Amino acid sequence: MPMPKFFVTTDDGDSTFRDEDGLEFKNRKAATDDAQRALVDMARERLPNGERVALQVQIEDEVGDEVYRASLKFEGDTLKEEATSVRSDEEGDGDEPPTPPT
Repeated sequence: MPMPKFFVTTDDGDSTFRDEDGLEFKNRKAATDDAQRALVDMARERLPNGERVALQVQIEDEVGDEVYRASLKFEGDTLKEEATSVRSDEEGDGDEPPTPPT
């Protein structure tokens, strides 16, 4: 008995690819497991890339019905750098030798 065929579409935020030939999987769970692994692989290829990436994968069965959709969204924000305090020589920042007491 032939295994069911599923069609996978991936979107990496820049381009969308649909496998027109389809892939055979033992069952729907095997196809969805593969889709989840594909998201991890896509993230590994795209990161680090800056601050944002949105990835998506969907699976259709042989008749074209969508049977699974998953997405992975990454957002990272660089926090404001900590300000360094600058003290004047009068406050004794170490650039000038201390003035001896009189």
